[in-house]
Amino acid sequence: MTSNLNLTCRFLRLGRMLLRLLVTVVALFPTFGRAATCIDGMAVDPPDNIDGDGNEIFYCRNGGIAGGTPGSCTCTSCNVGFGGLHCEQPACVARDDCIDCDPGWFGPNCASTSSPTPSPTTGPVLFTPNTFEELYNKVSSNGGNSIMKGGDIVELATGEYKCSDAEGYLCKNDVFGTATVLFLENLHGAIKCEIDDASYCVLDGESGWTPESGWTKNRIMTLASTAGLKLTISAITFKDGTAAYGGGMYIYDANVNVDLKFCHFINCKADATAPINSLSPRNGGGAIYVEHNLVTVNVYGSIFTGNTADSGHGGDVFRNPSEYNSEGATAYPVFTFHNTCPSPYSAISPVMLEEGVDVYSYEDLDYNFGYKASWICAPTRSPTLSPTQSPTSSPTTSPTASPVEDEEVPAESDLDGAGVAAFKANVFISLVGAVAGAAAANAFA
Repeated sequence: MTSNLNLTCRFLRLGRMLLRLLVTVVALFPTFGRAATCIDGMAVDPPDNIDGDGNEIFYCRNGGIAGGTPGSCTCTSCNVGFGGLHCEQPACVARDDCIDCDPGWFGPNCASTSSPTPSPTTGPVLFTPNTFEELYNKVSSNGGNSIMKGGDIVELATGEYKCSDAEGYLCKNDVFGTATVLFLENLHGAIKCEIDDASYCVLDGESGWTPESGWTKNRIMTLASTAGLKLTISAITFKDGTAAYGGGMYIYDANVNVDLKFCHFINCKADATAPINSLSPRNGGGAIYVEHNLVTVNVYGSIFTGNTADSGHGGDVFRNPSEYNSEGATAYPVFTFHNTCPSPYSAISPVMLEEGVDVYSYEDLDYNFGYKASWICAPTRSPTLSPTQSPTSSPTTSPTASPVEDEEVPAESDLDGAGVAAFKANVFISLVGAVAGAAAANAFA
């Protein structure tokens, strides 16, 4: 009986010791057991900081209330018209000091209620000119704006395009002083008729004699380089162009890659009486004059008729070499007539309209121009392109984190507020463990 009484007394003494210990801990550590949080600081602009209990003192202006956890505090419930991390920034409705627009307002100074449409970052831009002036400003460098960029597409509405359509306008000279309808420089992409039939879209050089103006001699197109990328000209008629060489087209300079598809060259002339420059003193190429090295021209399904050269050399095509290439040797352009129809009409068998076009290769008379003829590719309907499969992204291997080296535990003097709080908590746990162990040992002694 006495033994049980003594044991009971010992447990009571242990309980009193633990109670006194708890009261002491609460007095020393009033925030023990509570998670660190964000608390309001002064409504000014001091730096945010951590107090001795690990709480972040976070200032909010303009009615804001601090919240969140240390390291990611925010202010909420800002007064109307304010926002930002500390409710310090005025929102904007059509003012010139805007930082963030109010909902429903967009653009510079938050003055627009229309959400901006993002510009495409990839893919060609489609231009659809309806007049000569629009076409001229899309593609031409001889006075035009040449706003077509590499890879864009110009799709002509059906009709005739000629210099005289622009009021008071005469065809301007290219860089060689030849009056030219269009001068294309360093362009790639596509220029085409909206219908795959050249009879609907006509570039007219208007060359000839009239009582009012006498003789008019205009080349239709000068094409200088495509920067090594493909330029496709489709379903265009080149009509009544005249120049000393290349009345329809003059293609020159290095790094040219041109496909001519479904085009017609009609009544174009290399005129011996037209002005000529010293770089290309050879008269020829009523329809097309091509020269220099690193030049490739492919012709598909196109018609040549009524084209002439006063020299008798190349009424349709004149091929002239570059005087030298990088190795110092004479280099020629590549010019090929194909007896196939181009994609997407590859399944159609072309029809030969007239065998033999008038071609001439200067100092390389045996050059093989391919299938020298006027060919017709007559698609019966618009082609249906095969669907293009979306690319499958390559799997990305998740990075393997590098092992983190053991960190040295800092001395208490090196700890910030949160670190001090953690340090005190560890001391407390150790103290409780020691006291509890001693009390238990005393109780059962």
